[in-house]
Amino acid sequence: MQRHVRELTRSYEQDHQKWAGKVKAFLEIANRAVHKAGGVLSGNTLQLYKRRYKQSLEKGKLECPPPVENKKVKRGRVKRSKSRNLLERLINFEDDVSDS
Repeated sequence: MQRHVRELTRSYEQDHQKWAGKVKAFLEIANRAVHKAGGVLSGNTLQLYKRRYKQSLEKGKLECPPPVENKKVKRGRVKRSKSRNLLERLINFEDDVSDS
């Protein structure tokens, strides 16, 4: 989780991505709740945290949209910002993040 917090902090401070600051704060709250519960959250509480996490990432999608493809350049992948790459990793590997 420390790596995620570090990357979210960079995204918030350097790229001025508000979603990153909110996700960072949320992950810290969720981490404290897990430690307070002895390492395992109850089913309902876990579902609540997962739902809030997904909502935070959806807001991130609005604030940090994917880049628009340039029709003139057809070779290679479209360059994304570090913040967008982080957001996509958090979405694609959601289960890994919620288990760490």
